[in-house]
Amino acid sequence: MLEFLLVVGLVVGLIVDPRNPRELAEALARFADPQTRSTLRERARRSGATLTPEAVAALILDSVARVRMLRSDRTVRARQNHADRAEA
Repeated sequence: MLEFLLVVGLVVGLIVDPRNPRELAEALARFADPQTRSTLRERARRSGATLTPEAVAALILDSVARVRMLRSDRTVRARQNHADRAEA
């Protein structure tokens, strides 16, 4: 089954398993349709315009901050659990 790639909330391409000939053929058949190509091309242009280096850097920094926060929360909980067990 074909899956859609979502980038910034817009469908901009198709994802297929390159080892699956049936999926590749289905994707090529979809791209053969002029309306599909036009729609995907326009959506890719719109999403590409928002993916400036600054915007991508902000997304990366936000993701790193979220991971750090999650790790910190886990560390605090693990230490608290360890302290609770030591007191029991």
